[in-house]
Amino acid sequence: MKIRFGLQLKFILIFLVFGFCIAYGIYREMEDISSVMIQEQAYQNAISIAKLTASVLEPDKIEEYAITLEPDEAYWEMKERIDNIKLQTDTYYLYVMYPYNEQEGVYIFDAKLTKEQICQIGDSEEELGSPVDLSENFDRAKEVLRTKKPCTQAQTTSTLQGNEYQTLASVYVPILNSDNEAVAFVGVDVLVSDMIQSLESISREMLQTIAVLSAGCIFVIFIIMNLSVIRPLKTLAKHAEEMENNIFGNMMDVSGHDEISEIKRVFNRVNVGIGRHLKEIEEINNAYYKYLPSELFTLLNRDMVTRVQLGDNTKQELAMMSYGILNFDELSRQMDTEQMFNFMNEICAQTIPAVMEQGGIIENFREASFTAFYRTVSENLLQSAITASNHVRRRLGQNGQEIQLGFGLAYGRVMIGAVGHESRRAIVSIARKTNMADFLQKMCEKYGAAILVTSTLAEHIPDFEVNYHSRTLGFVYDTFQQRLEKIYEVYDGDDEQSKRDKNRTKELFERGVRLFCAQKFGEARAQFVAVLKQSVHDAAAREYLYLCNSYYQSDSLDETEIFIEKYE
Repeated sequence: MKIRFGLQLKFILIFLVFGFCIAYGIYREMEDISSVMIQEQAYQNAISIAKLTASVLEPDKIEEYAITLEPDEAYWEMKERIDNIKLQTDTYYLYVMYPYNEQEGVYIFDAKLTKEQICQIGDSEEELGSPVDLSENFDRAKEVLRTKKPCTQAQTTSTLQGNEYQTLASVYVPILNSDNEAVAFVGVDVLVSDMIQSLESISREMLQTIAVLSAGCIFVIFIIMNLSVIRPLKTLAKHAEEMENNIFGNMMDVSGHDEISEIKRVFNRVNVGIGRHLKEIEEINNAYYKYLPSELFTLLNRDMVTRVQLGDNTKQELAMMSYGILNFDELSRQMDTEQMFNFMNEICAQTIPAVMEQGGIIENFREASFTAFYRTVSENLLQSAITASNHVRRRLGQNGQEIQLGFGLAYGRVMIGAVGHESRRAIVSIARKTNMADFLQKMCEKYGAAILVTSTLAEHIPDFEVNYHSRTLGFVYDTFQQRLEKIYEVYDGDDEQSKRDKNRTKELFERGVRLFCAQKFGEARAQFVAVLKQSVHDAAAREYLYLCNSYYQSDSLDETEIFIEKYE
């Protein structure tokens, strides 16, 4: 019996092979991307933890402990800080080592193990002076000591932890003494095994989804191919020419229920529906501007999106707003997917109108946060932040759910332009001050503030200190411009109790800030203690008190800093 290997079967086989190749290629690419993402995320997490740990240590003390091997009160204070860092950052191992030479060294600190680690691997915490062999597994640590710079990538190793092999990513950061010599190093090991397993599971599920979609696409293409083969070309060509000449409404006679009749019906529907589709296109264009504001094209001197060209750009002085829900991660863990999206839309419904009604232009969204800019710098920018805070707080009064909002407001030069490729483009903004607004928004949680404003922006708001309740929060050091930026906290959007407390303690707080900047830490400490006696929940005063306590004991004022944060 002769098997007929027709055109339809050939196309089916071609599409099957093609679909398999695409699915396999995407799967392999996902594996590579996942590996890079894991290493990068592990490195970023670990290097941040290591730098934080190094910042709380005293290098000269570490040299002393390495020689005497005798802990004192300061040693146990530093040990407690390291233990807290490990506990709060979900680090697997956190330790500080002092090298005697290339082969030998000792543990100075080894952070306390968690209960889960003790159950898994036993209590293996090293004590001060515990010897360590540096000739193995610490090549990157020795390189860090030589270069005096943190390692640039994580070292991934698979080790036996208890009864299971776990994959750890390790990074090292040097500890420099007052002579800028590397005397020791901080080591951080983070666990990446769970992340690898999760991404592998996602890759497998994606491969299955791609296979199903490929099979569906093959089926649809097969149907379309059949219809195309039997299409009456001459009849369609005639009516196509009419449509090319903008002649619509001439219907083809339709009789029967075969493939040709169905094609004719479809063609007739297309002919009749041209007007409706044109209207839909207009609606789509209007909807498009909801995703990409038309004001962006106006800034580029273009009246429509089709006229925007790659490379179009402009530079303007703009006011920027960065808004976000500070405790979004905590809230999102209490919701399923549907609840989370409903929650984000509900909050946006309270905040976005307050921004747009005051002339703000929403640039982009990130989860429940967004950035916006204002072409005209006025009190509208600050008023929209205050209004949004009040709207959300009233919503909280109805359902009792606690939400912490943060607004960062800055002013400066912004470059806006079109980037991408002919097949995919985007309008992006590039500005140091945009990042400053994001930086301030993230500072809000630490300092218990809802709205933080740069002094550069405040200067452009008429009667800023008269019309708004504000206090000087302090200074941020801009490493790019190598200058200090004064930061104000505006608390008109706070609840009534918080506003009363900050009004009552404003003079004390700002006097403390001035004394702190003058490096009179003892006198400044007294002011912040007085603030906390009247307002125990003042997070900014508590942070200053911590800094004053740290600097008050300093032997040299050259080692102290008069700014509260560094913007890098």
